[in-house]
Amino acid sequence: MYLNANLQVVPRLKTIWSRMTDNFPEQKPEYVGQTNARVDPRREADSKRAVDAFFKMLEDACGVSRKNILIGIDGMRPHLYNPEDLGKADGSYFSHMRKYVLFKARMLGHPVVDMQPVFEQDYAVNKLFFEYMQYKDMHWNERAHGLFAHKIIESGFLD
Repeated sequence: MYLNANLQVVPRLKTIWSRMTDNFPEQKPEYVGQTNARVDPRREADSKRAVDAFFKMLEDACGVSRKNILIGIDGMRPHLYNPEDLGKADGSYFSHMRKYVLFKARMLGHPVVDMQPVFEQDYAVNKLFFEYMQYKDMHWNERAHGLFAHKIIESGFLD
């Protein structure tokens, strides 16, 4: 009672919770890449710091040079199946972070496989999805894994 009355703990916890869950009563969040699409400058800055820390620790953790650590990054599924949806997703938090990870990886000298153009091109021709439809976690199916493996081989990374 004292904490709530004097320090207003409950309203502060509600504010913290809403920031953590990105759940704002005036709008239902849209999702891209299984995360809230809304771009919040503080969230994006925090995420970029996390990406920077990841790359800083990666080489030491793996014990090999950057040129021997391939970075593979997913496309914006399922939005890439519909040009209108893809256009909406392009300014999303997921899109911003995809671009940042790609930029950072390339800047540091990592080989990169970006699956966005690969998935877009394949879907335009074959109209086949890249995830297991029976699951809700958007996990890649055998087609997506096969395309990724082909891109790794094609990149010369394994030579």
